[in-house]
Amino acid sequence: MTGAEDYYKKTFCIPLVPNQRPAACGFDFYDNENRMPKANGTYSTYQVLIHFSIIKTIILKFADASREVIKSHEGSKTPFFLYLPFQSVHYPVMVPKNYSDLYPNEKNHTRKEYMGMVTAMDEAVGHIVDELKAAGAYENTLFFYATDNGGLVGAGGRNAPFRGQKATLWQGGLRVPAFISGPGVPSASNYKNMMHIVDVQMTLLDAIGHQRTGEKHVDGVSHWSAITAGDEKETMDLLRRKRERTYDEVESRIQKKLALEKPRTEILDRILIFALD
Repeated sequence: MTGAEDYYKKTFCIPLVPNQRPAACGFDFYDNENRMPKANGTYSTYQVLIHFSIIKTIILKFADASREVIKSHEGSKTPFFLYLPFQSVHYPVMVPKNYSDLYPNEKNHTRKEYMGMVTAMDEAVGHIVDELKAAGAYENTLFFYATDNGGLVGAGGRNAPFRGQKATLWQGGLRVPAFISGPGVPSASNYKNMMHIVDVQMTLLDAIGHQRTGEKHVDGVSHWSAITAGDEKETMDLLRRKRERTYDEVESRIQKKLALEKPRTEILDRILIFALD
């Protein structure tokens, strides 16, 4: 649940009181609310818990588990949705040696391990693509790939040419690589509109032709028509979107909440520290 657990042991430790008590450690690998101790010992990128109505809950490698889902739909006209949240490349920086050895010219050990982690993840994604092709489903499958934040420089990440890193408000912390590929998406194109994580759901629903009732308010907007048309003229400005409440109302609510809280000076200090990097 933290993303920072050991890639093999699946454990994570939090010091309760620095230099006074031993760290509190726990096993951090679950299937919903059930701890899965059998996951201990296998590199995380090769392993996932998938619970589908069509198969039993299984503990398999990421790629192997995905293959099971794909194979179970082979020849079926029923669409499937596969959410594949790799732990990679979150710290701690850990990878089997055969992957980091692929980069002998990288002198920085942490960066070398990080590059190996990316390669291991890329290999797993490749296995899934191969399985889709073997099942005859590749040409009718839509892929959306993204990360959640910029790289952490101290853990091997690089965000050049952008300034900053994870936990900062510069582009190096907020602007991340992403791509979408599949039916209807122009090939070899560069989509320049700003897209927020809340937009992914709306975009994918439009991509599959889902008819929304409009009864529930949503935060995201769909980019599907702009993506398929190759429209780069209108920027999706988050601050100008029509929402269920005005931004004045949001600001008022935030200010009322802040008035009831103590100043979080440690957050400001942390941002200033990052600003010196």
